[in-house]
Amino acid sequence: MAKILFYIIFFGTISVSLFRPWVGVIVYFFISVATPLAVWPWVFEGWRVAYLIGLSTILGFIVAAITHRIDFTVLRSKQNLYMMILWLCLIISYIFSPYELTPTNLITANPHYLISNMSKVILFYFISVLIIDNKQKCHYLVWVSLSSAIILIYWGNTEYFQGHMFGTHWTLIGPGYGVTQSVYVDENCFAMFFVMSIPLLYFMGNYYKNRLLKYFLWLNIPFAWHCIFLTGSRGGLVGLAVVTLFIASRNKKKIYSVVIIVALVFAFIYQSGQVMKDRSASAIGEDSDRSVQQRFESWEAGIKMMIDHPVTGAGIGNFLKAYPEYSSEMPHVAHNTIIQFAAESGAVAGLMYLFLCIGIFWASFKQKKLEALNTDPFILAVKESLTGSLAGFFICGLFLNLGTYELFYYLLVLNAVNTKLASIAIRNIDSQKIMGGLTK
Repeated sequence: MAKILFYIIFFGTISVSLFRPWVGVIVYFFISVATPLAVWPWVFEGWRVAYLIGLSTILGFIVAAITHRIDFTVLRSKQNLYMMILWLCLIISYIFSPYELTPTNLITANPHYLISNMSKVILFYFISVLIIDNKQKCHYLVWVSLSSAIILIYWGNTEYFQGHMFGTHWTLIGPGYGVTQSVYVDENCFAMFFVMSIPLLYFMGNYYKNRLLKYFLWLNIPFAWHCIFLTGSRGGLVGLAVVTLFIASRNKKKIYSVVIIVALVFAFIYQSGQVMKDRSASAIGEDSDRSVQQRFESWEAGIKMMIDHPVTGAGIGNFLKAYPEYSSEMPHVAHNTIIQFAAESGAVAGLMYLFLCIGIFWASFKQKKLEALNTDPFILAVKESLTGSLAGFFICGLFLNLGTYELFYYLLVLNAVNTKLASIAIRNIDSQKIMGGLTK
């Protein structure tokens, strides 16, 4: 029955995407974020689902562009400019790398895989920004994240209650281990998914008036906490603290802010288990000293790579290969997303990534104008959600390698679309004020 349903959805999406490419974008992002191919591998076995849906979406986009149904002026934004420059830097670092580009089984250090994957991600980013052009489509895009969060929160807690996480691994990792490539098989990346999902669950739950839907979304949050605890990720715990404080700070009823923080502390004490408590304790012990030292060594090596190769970097995926020339210590990954981009693809690449993150925070400051103008509550809820999610992501990105984390680029798409909707709403309000003044 599941396979029959899959065939109907799969072939239906491919057919519809040729004429309504935005449908392909929604389904493609759902596949990328929720990773159903890893959750239910027996249903999708042998099918290149993401590739075929992506291809049909691109064909549909080309048809829409030829028939003048795409407004390319949407690309005139700082975020899109930063993304284009970042893409160019990645390509330059691949073509003109000062080190030999050697394929490796480690995909995070495989230049050929990385340039192909990042080009795919960024290309789809631009297609999505152009195609998702109204509130209804944006709302569907939001539900990609919400539905993905619900699915993986359920999956993670089920793994725990069924005892599966204690078979091969003593911590919770995401679906796909030993079955298919999935970024979530790294416990830090899996924890980051829940960290970035919590603000969306909270603020979108706050937006919906239907109490059943509101409380259902909120009910997922403590179970998301539990999943983060199960991963044993210290970075995830830091990110959880950041997004919780952000939610508390944005809550108009301060008593609720106190309740949220107390509830999280209570959940940590009684739900986190010994693995997370041990790892949290190690953050201030001898293990922390070694971990901090390794990060300082990696950061120092990465900065030296950037200084020696400011334009091309060491080459995309070549951080570990170049490491021995810049440090006598055992090679480690960059442990910092900004340094990762700058060391591998040049100083401008690191700067563009930083600008992409700061741009979202800067947009949140403009939210006061949206609130003052009584703009659409949906736009405000999405903006709050994005700011909270990216705050957690950015802080953790200072200590982890998250340059190829596709959920980040999905949220950038959502931010670009929501910013466009906010601009239209502000223009409409200003026009109404002008017309109102003229009639007087």
